[in-house]
This record gives sequence, C-alpha cells and structure tokens, in this order.
Amino acid sequence: MQTKPFLIFSNFDLQTFGCQGGLQALNYNISLNFKKLSQHTSSFNSVDSMDAAQNSKDDCATISGHGDSSPRCTKPKHDAPCDVSLMVGDVGKEFKAHRNVLAEASPFFEKLFDSDMKESKERVIQLDIFSEYVLKKVLEFMYTGIVAFLAPQRAEELIVAADYLLLSNLKNFAGRFLAKTVCVSNCISYLDFAEKYHCEELVDFTKDFINANFPAVAECEEFLNLSSEEVERWISSDGINVSAEKEVYEIVCRWIKQNPEERSPKFNELFRHVRLIYMSRDYLSKEVKKKSLVKNSKHCLTSLKSAISFLDHALDLPQPQSIRKSLEKHVIVVAGLGKKNEIACYLPDTGAWYELPASPSKPNTYDVLVSRGDKLDKFTSFFNICEQYDPIRNRWVSLTMPNIPCTADEVRSVKVVGATTVTGGDIFATLVDGEGFNFVVAVKWYSVKSGQWESVALPCFSPCVAFEGKFLYSMGGASDFKETTRCFRLDIEELKNWEELAPMQTARYGAYGVAAHGKIFVLGGCTVNPTFVLTNCEVYNIETNEWHCIANFSGQLTSWPGRLYNRTCAAVLCHGTRLYIITPTATEWYNIEENTWTRILIPVSKHFNNACSIVSACSVRIPKRTLDSFRRLGVYSRPVASNEATEAVASVKRFICC
Repeated sequence: MQTKPFLIFSNFDLQTFGCQGGLQALNYNISLNFKKLSQHTSSFNSVDSMDAAQNSKDDCATISGHGDSSPRCTKPKHDAPCDVSLMVGDVGKEFKAHRNVLAEASPFFEKLFDSDMKESKERVIQLDIFSEYVLKKVLEFMYTGIVAFLAPQRAEELIVAADYLLLSNLKNFAGRFLAKTVCVSNCISYLDFAEKYHCEELVDFTKDFINANFPAVAECEEFLNLSSEEVERWISSDGINVSAEKEVYEIVCRWIKQNPEERSPKFNELFRHVRLIYMSRDYLSKEVKKKSLVKNSKHCLTSLKSAISFLDHALDLPQPQSIRKSLEKHVIVVAGLGKKNEIACYLPDTGAWYELPASPSKPNTYDVLVSRGDKLDKFTSFFNICEQYDPIRNRWVSLTMPNIPCTADEVRSVKVVGATTVTGGDIFATLVDGEGFNFVVAVKWYSVKSGQWESVALPCFSPCVAFEGKFLYSMGGASDFKETTRCFRLDIEELKNWEELAPMQTARYGAYGVAAHGKIFVLGGCTVNPTFVLTNCEVYNIETNEWHCIANFSGQLTSWPGRLYNRTCAAVLCHGTRLYIITPTATEWYNIEENTWTRILIPVSKHFNNACSIVSACSVRIPKRTLDSFRRLGVYSRPVASNEATEAVASVKRFICC
C-alpha cells in the first residue's frame, strides 16, 4: 500500500503568498484535502514546487500543528534574479535562491550573511551535510510554507536539517509526523533522536508514550538494550504507568537476565528504585527474598527487611519513598456523614463512596480532618484527641499534640471547624462562635518547631479566610455592623502586620474561601442589614491583585433551614481542577476551567445520616490496593431535582427571617 504524503503548512507563508483560506491565527488545526492544493500552487514562487502540485492528486490528510512563531519568509519579486547558490553533496548539485528569503526564513542564514565569513560575500555556499533531497525540501518549505514527504526516514532527515538551520516550525511539524508512527518497539530510539536534535514536542510526546505504556515498552529489544543509567532513569520516575510495583521489580530482573555476567553488578543501584513498601508482604517474603540477586547483596537485604518491618508496623521510615502516580487515587475524605459520624471517602471520577477503617477513638460531633503530607489527621475540637491515618499501612495511630488554650467560656461557645497545614507541617485552625451561623471568630497557629499554639488576630469579624503559600488571607467580614469588601493578607512566617489588598467586588461576611492554583475563591456569604444570603462568587488573582466574578453556585444543597450558611454544616475544598462544597445531603462542585457548577446528592442509606449537620473534609492520596480493601458504600451522582432545590431555598429564607 502506497504511503500518502504528509504536507506541512506554515501559517505566515500561507498569508504572505496570498493563499486562499490563509490561516489567521498562529495556533491552528487544519484538515486539508490535497486536491485543493492546486488552488494555491499558482501563488508559490518555489524550488521544485511541482512536487507538491503532483501530490494534490492524492487523497486527503489531516494535519494538526501549533506554530510557535511566524516563519520569517519574504516573498521575492517574480522578476528578482537569484543572488546565491547552494551546493550539496559530492555530485555538486546546485540550487539557486534569494538571500533575502533565506535570511528571513532562517536565523542561520541571517547570521551567516551578516558575518565576516567568506560565504557572506561569495555567491556560492557549500552545504555538504545535506543531501540533494533534503535541501530541495527545505527550500520548498522556506519559499512556500509547504513540504511533502512520504516516510518517517524523510521526516527525520528534515528534522536534522531544521535543527541545523534553526527552522523551528519545520522541525516541530516534521516531529508531529514522526509522532504518528511511534510504537512500543521504536519509542526509545525516537526519544533519543528527538533529544539529540532538540525536538521538544517529540520529546514530550515520546516520554508520555513510554510512561503510559511502560510494561510493554520494557519487554521490547530497545529497552532491554539500554544502559543501566537509562533503565534507572525510567524506573526512578513517578510517572511510569504500572498496575503494581512488583512489575518494576520484574522489569529490573528481566533486564539483568539479558546479560547476567555484565549486568548483575548493577542490580544494587536499580533495586533501590523499587518501592518495596508498596508491594505486598507475601510477595516480598516469598518471591523477592528468595531471589539470589537479593540474597547475595547486603544492601538489598537491608532494604527488604526494612520494608517488611514497615509493613508489619514494627518500623517507621523517616522518609518513605513516594508512591507512583498510577498506583494511587486522589480522594475526598469526609467526616460527619454517618449516624455514628463515620469517615467516608469519595472518588469524584467514579462517584463511588467507601468507608475508611474506624479510628480508635469514639467519633466526635466536631471531628476535624486535615491532610498532612501523605497522611490524614483527625482532631476533635480544641485538639483534645489527635489521631493520624496512614494510607500505606491502612491503620490509625494516636498523636501527641497540645490542646488549643482556651477559657471555660470559650469551650462552651467556640468550636474548631477547620484546619489547614502549610509548609513544614504547621497547622492553622479556624474557630467559630458555636452559635447561630457559626461565623469565624479566631485563627490559631500550631508551630511544629515550638510545639505550641499561638493566636492570630483577625482584621475584622467573621472574614473569609484562606491559606496560600506563606500567606493567610482575610477577605470581607463585618465591621460596625456592616459587611465589607476589604481584603488583607498576613505573612505567616512573620505574623506582624496585615497587608491590605484590592477590595472584593461584593461586600460580604461569613463566606467560604479556598485557595487553588494561585487564586483565592470566595463563595457565598451574607449581608448584615438586611440579612440576605449570597450565592454569588468571585476569584482573586494573587499575581495581579485583581478580583473577577465567577458563576454563582445554586445555594440549594440542603433542605435544612440555613444549614449551608452555618460554618459547621458544610466543607469547602479544592480537588484537582474542581472546588467542592460538601453538605450532609448533597455536594456542589465548580469546574475551574469551564466556570460551571454541578450538583450531586450524597447516597442516602443507613451509612449516611441526613440529620447530621457537622461536616469536615479534605483531599488525600490513597494507594489503590488500600482503597480496594475498603467497604464500598455505593455510587451516587444524581443531580438535585428542581423541587428539592426550590424547597431548599424556601427553607433557607425561612430560617434567615426567623
């Protein structure tokens, strides 16, 4: 079967030469029938452009490209004589061209003609490194913005030439043609080629391909012939897609088996990249421990014994290896949904709910969840009881932390409803008044270094608070019985003076806030007089110090009067590219990329208590094998019905008016 030619189009050239349907944007995707090429060829002033015209008789091709910059071609006058000759190969093939076209298209020729080299003054330039075919195609591209080739080998030759002549568009487009031919048997060599000639798009594509298909790639000859350094490069990556960590161990053993005599000494270095604590204990003791390569290495045996002891809960590793991305799930963990305040986790991708193992202490009405590193911390109000869940070991342990200092009156009237960790493991706890709407009244800071709690004075009553980087943000709030738009931030490393920022667009107090992707999102809130519940939202761009409105959330998440606006009955967090508001009966999530809100209900069963009004949530990573051991509670993603939404709004208004 004859291979169809692949055409490459340069955006600037199509416009410069007046081609019909010339593209107006630098980034473009085009689907072009080769038969239409005859409409354009009359405008081309090219070398051997008849090749492209001949290809117009072929069938159609689909080409996608994203130009990084406009090619720098300048159309010479039709009657302008050629003023330079390019000579290639041993046969001395001569191509006549125009200096201004070459200089505008290629920084290489531009510098050559502006230099003191003899080629800048002579009319003949010798380019022996190129074949006649390659130079013809390069000139074709420079003059017309179109180049046709039939095979991957030709694309490789063009990439080599484009790298030498600094023709980035030609190199990228030819790289996209090669990307269409990448497979498990050639991806390693394609990556080497792309890196050698700085073809960044092809580098990224082949890396992603190898990561996504790593077990299959590792069985191919190209991988088995890699050096130990190259093998180490891949197995040390978090991004390789494997179904279990034991696959990485078996890949290492298979690579060693190709040449045991020469490669066995490399086993120690490769084995240290196998993340043993994410393998089953049975496999470690029954398979890995019996391997002669492991038994004969003191270093490997030590690592193996440490991993087994870790899994047996007999040893804590100070800095355990991270889990590979393909072996974990990012889940939302929620406390306060069950009749006994059990902790459940939710997978947004599938809509599935699971129950976490029960913690040692009795569930508390005001349990607070916070993610610290790869672990999940649970605290009762004022941190009287502190526990930590380790997803790798799938178990809870008790923590020792001081209580938040408070008076007897504060114990009765103030509750801790939220906590956030920052760099270094410090904790910032959010306190509410414990009555009515439970508005924010204080923030407490726990320093890991000092082991003590300190108070953080807020600039006003009941602001929206959020943490990003090294700053605590305070947005809105109430002052002198009036809601405000004023916003501040505090450097948590210094805790000295609040810095005032641009004001919000809407005055509000008691709003929810969450930081994500360099922005602060403020959701809902209330006004003081008259009392009015807000559903409008806005976002603060930290880099530009600007506020922008975003889509309103419905405010119809619960039929409980006023519960959504009670700080204890809903949790707000960021999970990937979504923001979540979670209540006892429903969840509403915001798509940051699309600026849309979507509502789903929480599965109503004996596992979930609709009457419960206390919710705390955070995002945490859990190994897939640990998640598989959880009890599944169900799948639920039904949108909230319109009659439920109407009743929710009416209930909220009745509660506010009372």
